[in-house]
Parts: sequence; structure tokens; C-alpha cells
Amino acid sequence: MSASSVTIDQRLEQLLVRFKQATVDQPVSELSALDAELRELLDSDEFTQQAAESDESRDQLITLLESIEQTHRELITRAENHSRVVADQLQQLREDRRSANTYTHVRRHSL
Repeated sequence: MSASSVTIDQRLEQLLVRFKQATVDQPVSELSALDAELRELLDSDEFTQQAAESDESRDQLITLLESIEQTHRELITRAENHSRVVADQLQQLREDRRSANTYTHVRRHSL
């Protein structure tokens, strides 16, 4: 393995670790930055060169990318769930405000 193949593997492994950490910590805020970094790696000449080196290199890259993809799906699922929770909370706050406004309106007119 050449130095460049070790570098791209290490970078992908580090990115995988960061994706996995984001599933534990902050799925929404990290996703776009991690996606951008992944795109940058995939578009790099270094990645293309390693993929062309040998079947073993290509298989190793595929394995890493499959792990990243799975973790990415988990992040998206968590982000979607988070979004639903926030939407539900917002709806509840709106309903509470309407109830409070109605109560205040009825109370003023009954006095």
C-alpha cells in the first residue's frame, strides 16, 4: 500500500468515527459539515487513485463507504425524528397560546 492509500483510508476511518459520534451527540448540526467533507474526499484524486490501485484497495474503500452510508442513514433518521418532535412541541405551544388567549378573552368579558 502506498502512503496515499493509507492517508485516504485513515481520513475515511476518521470521518466514519465522526459520523458515528454525531449519531450520539448532535445529529442535525454535524450532518452538513460531514457530508461536505465526505464529498470532498470522494471527489479527490487520491480517492480515485486508490480505487484504481487494486481489488483489495477498492474493497477496503467500499467497506468503509458502506459503514459511512449506514451511519449516515442513522443520522438522517435521527434528524427526521428530531424534526418531528420539534414540530409537535411547536404545535403544542401554539395550542397552549390559543387556550390562554381564549381564557383571557372570556375572563375580560365576564368581568
